[in-house]
Amino acid sequence: MEANDPRSIGPEYVCHSLWKELKMNEALIANGVSPNTLPLIEALVVGRLVEPDSELHTWLWAENRSAIFELTGKPVRYSLNSFYRAADIVFKCKDALEAHLSRQEKELFMLPERMCFLDLTNTYLEGQASANPKAKRARSKEKRSDCKLLTLALIIDEQGFPKYSHLYAGNQSEGKTLPEMIQSLIGIRPDLAQHRTIIMDAGIATEENIQYLKDNQFHYIVVNRGKADFTPDDTEQMQVVHHDDNRQFQLEVARREEEGEAFLLCRSTGREQKDRSIRTRQEDLFIERLEYYKSGLGKKGRTKDYVKLIEMIGRLREKYPALQSFMV
Repeated sequence: MEANDPRSIGPEYVCHSLWKELKMNEALIANGVSPNTLPLIEALVVGRLVEPDSELHTWLWAENRSAIFELTGKPVRYSLNSFYRAADIVFKCKDALEAHLSRQEKELFMLPERMCFLDLTNTYLEGQASANPKAKRARSKEKRSDCKLLTLALIIDEQGFPKYSHLYAGNQSEGKTLPEMIQSLIGIRPDLAQHRTIIMDAGIATEENIQYLKDNQFHYIVVNRGKADFTPDDTEQMQVVHHDDNRQFQLEVARREEEGEAFLLCRSTGREQKDRSIRTRQEDLFIERLEYYKSGLGKKGRTKDYVKLIEMIGRLREKYPALQSFMV
């Protein structure tokens, strides 16, 4: 058997079936998108799932290696620029598409939507990004302090389905995004915002944000930024609320209520093992480096000056601040 110009269709067929189940074409047409552009938009989305890369890569993939247009219908005319324009059209419909997908996924997968998880992350932009007003320099979570950043705010449910997203400037403060995100969520999904539990980490759980949740009568679960009034005696009264079959993992909780709020002191064997392994790894690296400095005292060409050695040890302590309490 000989084959000429083979093309992929299996993954594309799965994505095309889901595209129809989610009624994406109907949502796009309802927002003013031309039917002639629909095949390009679907090719962009399917390309991100099958072979994620840039618009240029997606164009080459659709042109040379995929049978996606056999499923969607071939556009009248398409080029690389038409793929860029299609991406711009999708972005303009972002809020409407998020609201549509949120409702369709709830019906299709019977999502309970009892909880909303809020968090922020950032990603870096290569190049100067001088034409992007949101590109700012800040602390990069990917350790790319040499690049400008964008901040992504995301709300998902307990099953991991996105409900709302927004792009902020790269130097956006975590604590200042909550009211805007909640109000935006109420705007696109009023039913979702009622009687739901908001869950967020310590970076967003400022006093102002917690007061905002109280004033608007939201249930919430947050990481306490302060120190709850727990004592060592409370650890003796903790109750096991979850464990696996072999009791290799278990979660213990102590509860205290103050002024209508419930505080939980949690102890997890999994977290304990993780923290211990991190601490052990840091200790090993710290001691290894000290041994290196020590061995250099008797070797030619290595640092022996007292002042320089003190500076090197000081930089080492800055690199491993978690070990400060173990140092004399």
